[in-house]
Parts: sequence; structure tokens; C-alpha cells
Amino acid sequence: MKTASFVRREELVPGIWQAYFRPEKPLSYIAGQYVDVRLAAVLDDPRGPRRTFTLTSLPNEELISFIYRADEPMSRYKQELQALETGAEAQLGEVLGDLVLPKLSSVPLIFIAGGIGMASFTALLKQIEQDKDKRTVHLFYGLRSQYDDGFKAQIDAFPFASKQRYIRPQRLDVNDVAKVANHDSLIYLSGDQTFVLSLRDQLRALGFNHSQIVFDYYDGYADL
Repeated sequence: MKTASFVRREELVPGIWQAYFRPEKPLSYIAGQYVDVRLAAVLDDPRGPRRTFTLTSLPNEELISFIYRADEPMSRYKQELQALETGAEAQLGEVLGDLVLPKLSSVPLIFIAGGIGMASFTALLKQIEQDKDKRTVHLFYGLRSQYDDGFKAQIDAFPFASKQRYIRPQRLDVNDVAKVANHDSLIYLSGDQTFVLSLRDQLRALGFNHSQIVFDYYDGYADL
């Protein structure tokens, strides 16, 4: 475990926050990976004192950051996270995750996100821009409401080959994905478990190979 000190938080839209921490020692990771964050003061949360967050920062940044939802009623962990003051310490576990960019920039990418699952792609988009990489990226993004998009500025600024937002009750249609995907595409899925696994199965039913689909879901959430 590594120690990191809390620096600040900012509210992106109501209920969605980005937290910034300063690691005591440099954290080795690749854009798109996630880390366990342990808060020692959390003693009575049924899920324990740890949560997993995708890093929205880049490896060359001084601070690490991640995005989380803090709706009422909040868990004991989220209450403690929201109450952190500057300098408060957290423990960071091992960095893991397969939602990273392929080495070949010629591989067409399709990002499919549900709610704050979009956080899984934040660092990837930043990395592409930082590297001035010419990649073909399509985005499909499902939202609870038009007011729930904490990533709007980044999405609007990025030169996607195509992008579609689906605002409830409109539902993301896997056939829309099939229209822009081909046998070379790499398809990334991120959101709550039901959202991700359902789309994974639908994509496989359409004939997409399992090696084309990279997925990760946010455990413990019924809806993002």
C-alpha cells in the first residue's frame, strides 16, 4: 500500500465529484487503469474501507484523480470521502485494469459508457490528445438525464469520428454500434454490471469476437 494525501475535490455536476490526491511516492500506472483507495476511518461500512476508482489523471501528472458519484443516501465510505480535509491520508492499493489504449494507433476504437462509467475513458482521451495521436474513436454514452453529464466539456472538445448520447428513457442500441464497428475495431465497455454484461452479450450475439471486447464494470452499483 502507498500513502496519498487529499488535496481537493470539485463538483462536476450535482452529485458527481472529482477528487485529487498527492501520492507520497510516484504511482506507476497506465492511462485507463484503476486503483483501490482505502480510508482508515471507515469502520462500519458493510463493503469495508476500500473502493476501486478509475484514475482520470495521466501518469505524468503530479496529482492523481478519480471521479465518483455521491448521491443521497451515501454509504459510510462516501460520507468519509466527502468529509476529507486537505492533508488527510488515504492508502492506495495495486494499480490494475485492461481498459488501456492498444499500441497500434491504427486500431479503430469504440468507447461505450453508462453514467460515470465515462470516467474510464477520461484519461484515455487525454492521453490521445497529449500524444497528438491520430486515432479513430467512436463514442456511445448512456445517461440518466441531460443534467448528469459531468464529462460534457471533454466530450464536446474531443474530435470523435462519431458520438451519440442516449438520455433516459432512450436506450443505447447495440445495432448503432454495429453500424460503425468492423472486424478490426476494439470495443470498450464501462458502466454498472448489468449495463456492461448485457451489452457484452449482445455484441457477441452479433458476431463480435470476445477478443474485440474489453470491459470493466463498477461493482456495487445498480445504476450509474
